[in-house]
Amino acid sequence: MKQVWFIQGSPIKMFKWSVDFSPDKESSIKPVWVHFPGLPLYLFDPEPLASIANSIGHPIRYDSHNINRVKLGVASIWIGFEDEADPANNEGFWQLVEYEFVPSYCTDCSHVGHLASQCKGNKRLRDSSKTVFDDGGPRKKYADSPHPHTTALSKLKSVFKDWQKTEDGRQHVHLLLSYVNINFSFYITFVYAASKAPDRKVLWQALNNVAQVILPWSDGKVFSRLDRVLMNAKGMEVFPLLSVRHLARTTSDHSPLLVHARTQYEGKKGAFRFQSMWIKHAGLEQVVNDCWNRPVFGEPMVILCSKLKDLKKELKKWNIDVFGNVISLVESSEEEVIICEKIFEDTNTDAAKQELKKAKAQHVHNLEIEEEFLRQKSRIKWIKEADKSTSFFHAVIKNKHRRYNIPGTLIDGHWITENNLIAESDVQHFKVAFSNDLDPDYDEPLIDCIPNSVTDQQNTYLIAQPSLQEVRNVVFDMDRNSAAGPDGFNGTFFLHFWDIIAHDVNKAVSSFMTGQALPKAMTSTAIVLIPKCDGALTWKQYRPISLCNFTNKIISKVMSSRLANILPTLISEYQAGFVKHRLIQDNILLTRAHPLQRPALPWREFSAQT
Repeated sequence: MKQVWFIQGSPIKMFKWSVDFSPDKESSIKPVWVHFPGLPLYLFDPEPLASIANSIGHPIRYDSHNINRVKLGVASIWIGFEDEADPANNEGFWQLVEYEFVPSYCTDCSHVGHLASQCKGNKRLRDSSKTVFDDGGPRKKYADSPHPHTTALSKLKSVFKDWQKTEDGRQHVHLLLSYVNINFSFYITFVYAASKAPDRKVLWQALNNVAQVILPWSDGKVFSRLDRVLMNAKGMEVFPLLSVRHLARTTSDHSPLLVHARTQYEGKKGAFRFQSMWIKHAGLEQVVNDCWNRPVFGEPMVILCSKLKDLKKELKKWNIDVFGNVISLVESSEEEVIICEKIFEDTNTDAAKQELKKAKAQHVHNLEIEEEFLRQKSRIKWIKEADKSTSFFHAVIKNKHRRYNIPGTLIDGHWITENNLIAESDVQHFKVAFSNDLDPDYDEPLIDCIPNSVTDQQNTYLIAQPSLQEVRNVVFDMDRNSAAGPDGFNGTFFLHFWDIIAHDVNKAVSSFMTGQALPKAMTSTAIVLIPKCDGALTWKQYRPISLCNFTNKIISKVMSSRLANILPTLISEYQAGFVKHRLIQDNILLTRAHPLQRPALPWREFSAQT
């Protein structure tokens, strides 16, 4: 029978061994305290309690207060069960059963703690199976059902230069279309499914894993999502910013679907970002060293920001003139390999063989650069270093662009798609949300009400000048792939070129510790909106986050690392938050165990004695 202990914060689970034991699967038996309030007194013996417990599961432990006749208001038994047993149909009486806490069990991954609908592993499988038909291939025909067979395909010629009907069923029409503006053909399928449930099971299975945004069908009382637009991976590649709007219902109970497809991104040129792939170029270190050693005068933090600003200009120019476009590099090196292979096949000389080896080595190097570029852009951290997953990175990047794109917003019941109006409403919404209209002047200073918990010795430790080694430890402990701030420099730059920039960074941190104000170039942040759900419609469904400069993060990390050392002395030992190695699970377990130790009420004690 499974039981759980926590040893140094790690759960240890024990259960009875069986021949089909697997370390990847947890036991589905749930140990739960089951309460029987109002149970008759003569049933408080172990044998009657065991009979009651066996009707539900396997009894593990009885409440000693019940056995000793101390607590007679409710009987408690720790029972292990898999499924709730059906009520007995023989003569007797109905007994109320209360389960104290039933842990969730996932039938997909066989782990306790979540349901199958919340399983992250199952979610990845669902996300990877949204493609309805193969690239260029005909779509699978679903079960037919009687429907009026009407089409209006002649109107398509005003939008598409060419179309061809490839399949015309009772439930769907399958077309091959050629777009007017671009040289591209694709398949599109219009589905009107069967009205009977048994004939629509296949269609329901295909649509079940599509994200639900709004409910475009209604009979006046019930709203449901019956109409969807599905596109395969190739279509999303051509139309990366695809969006669907549900128009107003008129004569039909279905909302018309307006598909808005754009073949390219709109907006300003992307901001500067230090690319991790640059460090693979042999000439980058010399560029950084020459620019960094130029004389700059001012306060230490101003000097650091000025050098980063000058280096940004040099790296932009160096990227265009020297490094080049990574996609073009891969294409050119691949062509060079093909040419060298042809020459080697024709001549079969040692010189041609050496040239072929050099061309292949250069091509492999360019592929590694491309992979690093896509890895940083996709921000995927769990892929192994040996994996060559450029196609996967491409798909992740396109999906991120699609998800974070804001095609429009709903304001006062009106759908707005103009970029300038979207920007104005965005600024106005969050300006109101984060503005404070309260008067900062108070009748009584609140600072006097806060007790002084930090000693003089601790305060001296907090404001002491950091050593170069302390700053280095902080920098190398931070995430090198974290999102960069407005200056564009991420942790990869600071870690790779630490020997060049170390003294300037240390002087800037020490300057802050002496009381120097942070310059605007260091405190500036980039605000990014992250959708809280798929298909966000209003600004309340977006979460704003601030991307700080890495130099600002270094100072914050130095302060937080020092504060973490004295925090256990400032926070009560009964509080589990903010202190390392303290777990909220310990308090939860104590809370659940507390009712078992609660003394019986006086009237219960008197009743037990009589």
